[in-house]
Formats: sequence, structure tokens, C-alpha cells
Amino acid sequence: MKKIHCSVPILTLNRRMQLERMLPMVLEAFDDVFIIDGNSTDGTREYARSLGVRIENQFESNEPDLVITNFQKARVDSWAKCKYDWILYLDSDEVPTAEFIVLVRRLVDENDARIVHRMMKHLALPDGRIIRHSPFYATPTVRLFTRRSGVTLADRKVHERFMIPEGVSLQDHDEAIICPELKPVDMRKRNLRYLEMETQSLQNTSWKFFWKWIVWYNLKSFAGQLVRIFQERIENFFRRKPSLPWAYNVVFLRYRIDSMIVNTRAWMKKRKSSEKENVA
Repeated sequence: MKKIHCSVPILTLNRRMQLERMLPMVLEAFDDVFIIDGNSTDGTREYARSLGVRIENQFESNEPDLVITNFQKARVDSWAKCKYDWILYLDSDEVPTAEFIVLVRRLVDENDARIVHRMMKHLALPDGRIIRHSPFYATPTVRLFTRRSGVTLADRKVHERFMIPEGVSLQDHDEAIICPELKPVDMRKRNLRYLEMETQSLQNTSWKFFWKWIVWYNLKSFAGQLVRIFQERIENFFRRKPSLPWAYNVVFLRYRIDSMIVNTRAWMKKRKSSEKENVA
């Protein structure tokens, strides 16, 4: 079957194991699949090259194992290297289902640049269970769009947020990708790293910002997530579907507490620095 004329840029850093799971399926379906690598040392580049996958560099430096400090910039830079106007957004640990690929083929053939497409993500646990209904994975996310639509990303270094231009609509689909999740302890380590990156862009040092966005927002989110967890577990009981284990739910809930603590420290440090500058 003819390959889909759609580009699939994939950010990588020491992701050979993940690429071995996802690249063969993606390469079979898409015409322009390439990795943007941070000078991996685990064989990521060698494996990609063995499959004929194009390799782009994230950085000009040859220093090994360079970690991304600004995901927004890395994503946008990767789009500029795409061969096609249509872009499919995939992470290196995500695997599209057959139904997902059929959907993308149809949408690219229809070629409507006025629509940005959002798809679901289902979680695969280390024991092989697939979680299709979870309060933390229940929202469709942007996966397929065209560059001519004018879609871009908000100016934030982590947890990228798509900015949809006026006149462009969003369309949701039930088709999903499968995302193997880390063990809970590794999830928390990743979350803490992202939080530290988040604090680097913290600029507002007002008390209003502190109480509204650091304290109240996180407490409100914590309470809302806790309610949704119990609601989802009750619904999954009647669906006869597995629920996300509590060990994972705790990580997501703890993220809100960690966010409050880490951002408070960063806010206090920034505020003290600002006060010293004003005195000087």
C-alpha cells in the first residue's frame, strides 16, 4: 500500500528500546519518518540509521546525551525539517494502533487544512494491561495538523500547549495511540524534572499570582482529580474495564503537591532577587 504523505518527527535521547517497538510500524505506513536526536549513546542513532531513518540533530554541539531544556523550541524546530505539509505528532514511546493509521490516511487524503485533529491516548501498564478510561488520559490531544494551518505552540518550555489560529477548527476522534507508561517511581522523577524546567520561565512575583496560580490552582486541581479518580473507578466497575492502579493515581496527585512546593521555592527566590534589584 502507498505510504501516507505525512511527516513524523520524533524527539529522541537514548530511546533505542522504545524505537524498536514503534519505528517498524510507523515506517511501514508513513513516507517521512525521522528522529531529532540529542546525541544519544545507547545505539538510538545506529538503530535508526539501520532502518534508513533520517537523523537530525537537536543541538549544534557534539557533546553526548544532551537533554532538552525547551520542548516548545525543539518541537517547532522539528516541524521546519518536515518534508510534507501534514505533520503527525508522536513521542518515541507511543505506538499508533492500526485503526489510528487508517484514520490518519483518510484525513491526509481529504487534505483539509482548516481542521486540526485530536486523538486519544491509551495507557499500557508494565504488566500488559491497557487502561482506556482514566481521569489522566481521558482527554484527546492534538496529533495531526498542517503547517499551512498556522498552528503553533505556546511559549512554555515544557507541557507544550497548541495554539489554534482563528478560522481553524478542532475535531476529536476515538482512535488512539498506545503509550507504555513508566513505573510510578520513574514517573515521579520525570515529573520533578519537568517541574524544575517549568520554574525557569517563572516571571510574576506578585502575591496575587502566588495565591491564585501556585496555591489555589494546585489545591483545586488536586481536589478535582481526586473526585474524578473515584468517579472513574466506579464507572470502570460497571464497564468491567480495568482502572488505573492507585500507585499511578498517587503520582498524579502528588504532582500537584510537588508543583506547589517547587513553584513556591522558585517564586520566593525570584521575589527576593527582584526586591534586591529594586533596593539597588
